[in-house]
Amino acid sequence: MDQVKKINLIILGIIILLLINYKSVNKIYETILNQFGIKTINFNKKRYRKRIDWTKIIYIIPFFILYYYDYTLNLWSDRIGLSDIIPRDLLIYLSKLFGVLGIIMIYADDVGIKMGINQKNIIRLPIFQNLFLFGLAYAFTQARSTAIISLFLFHIMKYNLSDNITKPKSSKYFKKKYNKLKNKYRKLKCNNN
Repeated sequence: MDQVKKINLIILGIIILLLINYKSVNKIYETILNQFGIKTINFNKKRYRKRIDWTKIIYIIPFFILYYYDYTLNLWSDRIGLSDIIPRDLLIYLSKLFGVLGIIMIYADDVGIKMGINQKNIIRLPIFQNLFLFGLAYAFTQARSTAIISLFLFHIMKYNLSDNITKPKSSKYFKKKYNKLKNKYRKLKCNNN
């Protein structure tokens, strides 16, 4: 195994461990910071919701290395051995398939086509969410490796940088959505008359 492959696989292993054990990793990291007198931001408190916790940027450093290798290596995903697990052509096909399905679902939601209950329940499963996110990333980049690395970065930012604390959609979002539907209804009503 060459040195580059080892480095990339070690970094991917660290990222996967960070994601699997994000609660314990975050607690350990906060304990270490507290020993040095550095406090992290508690996003559970409403007054801190708009702040940025710069102490957690360290979680992003491995991605600079992965993006560097992705940029400099030809076929990064093949070089780390992904095509040994999933044949290259199959991975490309599945990437396109889930990308197209993701785009169809987004468009269907925008035009008001509702999903079936079981369809929605299946899509809420983490494995399918990740397949759709990966497929959408691939659809825009046409690069498997960039899509894979970016999907991992998304999850590290959610679970490690933000402690899996999500920000609720603002009332402006719901007002905008409501007004959009209201105007759509008015147009339909006017066209029928």
